[in-house]
Amino acid sequence: MNLIFDLDNTIYHPELGVLRVVDKNINKYMNEIMGIDTDEVDLLRQEYRKKYGVTLKGLILHHNVDPYHYLEYVHNLEYHLILFRDEKLINILSNIPYKKYIYTNGSRNHALNVLSHLEILEFFEKIYSIEDLDFHPKPSDESFERFIKLTGVSPHLSYFIDDMPENISKANEFGFKTVLISKNSCENADFCLESIYDIDKIIVG
Repeated sequence: MNLIFDLDNTIYHPELGVLRVVDKNINKYMNEIMGIDTDEVDLLRQEYRKKYGVTLKGLILHHNVDPYHYLEYVHNLEYHLILFRDEKLINILSNIPYKKYIYTNGSRNHALNVLSHLEILEFFEKIYSIEDLDFHPKPSDESFERFIKLTGVSPHLSYFIDDMPENISKANEFGFKTVLISKNSCENADFCLESIYDIDKIIVG
């Protein structure tokens, strides 16, 4: 059995505000680096997220943005002020005997920083970031196909754990057992949890 974890707002609680900082950095990048008017940034981001899953994919296709420069810029966070050792999650992960992977639309350095500051990096076999997926984000077919090819995991022998219903729906299509982390919805998932802290109730409970 394999456990495939999303990173942002899944491994940690959304209230910690990591993505709020990332969102501000994305807006700043588009405005100050790319020269897009402030009034247009939000509409453009909504369009790209709806069409491609993440803002970056639209910027690559339509604005010739260097994805590595973009990722370095938007993930410039003071992680040490936001994320700290998570003793509860450490105990849970240490008691789940299966292979665990990170599958994220974020950058590799961002994932390393998040996991390191939570002090849970050691529990994961490998990180699969947007760079590894050749900048094809979830929930695209290309992203899932590349992830499965790179890992060699069998979806039917794997739990896919994510906070986004659209990613859950796509994972269902590929045959994963799906777990939605959300307090507000329970769309199309095999299991729905309010917090990552409840994951052991499904996996080993």
